[in-house]
Amino acid sequence: MTLLQIIKEPNPLLRAISSPVEVIDADLKDFMHSMLDTMHAEKGIGIAAIQVGHPIRALIVEIKSGFPFFIINPVVKALSIEQISLQEGCLSVREDDGIGFIRNDIERPISINISYTNLHGQTLELDIDGNKSEYHKWFARCLQHEMDHLDGKLLIDYQPILSPVDEL
Repeated sequence: MTLLQIIKEPNPLLRAISSPVEVIDADLKDFMHSMLDTMHAEKGIGIAAIQVGHPIRALIVEIKSGFPFFIINPVVKALSIEQISLQEGCLSVREDDGIGFIRNDIERPISINISYTNLHGQTLELDIDGNKSEYHKWFARCLQHEMDHLDGKLLIDYQPILSPVDEL
């Protein structure tokens, strides 16, 4: 198992726009498996290559243990109009102690459709309807979160959703 170093906010690399992956070779496959090992070690459900210092358009989402999706060069085809607010955390955005996650309630589309390339070089499409199940709801959420990383956006860039208690 190869663990990679997760870079953390305020590292300016997290704000970089990631470049498309040009070649899917053994090095990329090894790198993405190291990303997966790192994500597991950090107890995450998603990770983008930029979070380990590689500004390439590659990410992993694993909502159900043992079933990771290796996603390269994702392109959003559609987002639902329906939105849902859920609490998100991020491996790169930590509390001052460096351990705990900063969490933020973020409103995002409940469903997403993307095209992407897998580790075998196949172009595929994912249509994730968050209304189907908790799994799909969190898959759509995590995918959007990780895709934000590819464009240099972090969860702290979203306006927090205030509850009536927070407004007092």
